[in-house]
Amino acid sequence: MEPKNFFFNDDIQLDDAENTFAGHLPKDIHSAIKLLESIEIALRFPSYFGCNWNALYDCLRDFDWIEAKTIYLIHHDLPSLIDDELKIYLEILRDASEDWQHGESHELRIIFPSSEKNRVLQLLSSP
Repeated sequence: MEPKNFFFNDDIQLDDAENTFAGHLPKDIHSAIKLLESIEIALRFPSYFGCNWNALYDCLRDFDWIEAKTIYLIHHDLPSLIDDELKIYLEILRDASEDWQHGESHELRIIFPSSEKNRVLQLLSSP
């Protein structure tokens, strides 16, 4: 099943530019630490970010430092991590984005290239 806040699109059109923040990840990320550092920069994480999976989830569920309501994390390709690490990353994105409830101060949307849809959904559905 496709997570509700995951979008697979090559033509990125963001809603309401005045109330939107977009963080773009660079292409060719080859390690978990580089991925975490890139997200930290793209989403302007606060200095207390611990650069680990738990801290990533915590920051993806906070965003007090961003005024915009809708926050996009835009992938221009899928990070080249081993399957176990990539699955952890995708699960964190799914869980954090789905945990934001209607009416809360923020909404997190995740964008991937359309060519990565099958791989993302396959990893998320694997045991």
